[in-house]
Amino acid sequence: MLRGESATVPNAIGAFLLYLRDRTGKVPHAYFSWTERDQRVEWLRYLLFGHGDIAHLTHEMLREAEPNSEQRPVSHVA
Repeated sequence: MLRGESATVPNAIGAFLLYLRDRTGKVPHAYFSWTERDQRVEWLRYLLFGHGDIAHLTHEMLREAEPNSEQRPVSHVA
């Protein structure tokens, strides 16, 4: 169990996963639960209040930060 503080939780998780990958040389895996709400509502909540679906936002941040899918940390959502 890790604990951290950040203005944007998805970015902090993504940055930590990239840090782990760079330090260990292995691609890390992150496990999330998925919300049942509409993704458009989640994006709106994120823009207005800074809250949103952590799994989706972390995945998108990682996709933009690491274009090579074989080097990108893996997000598992259940």
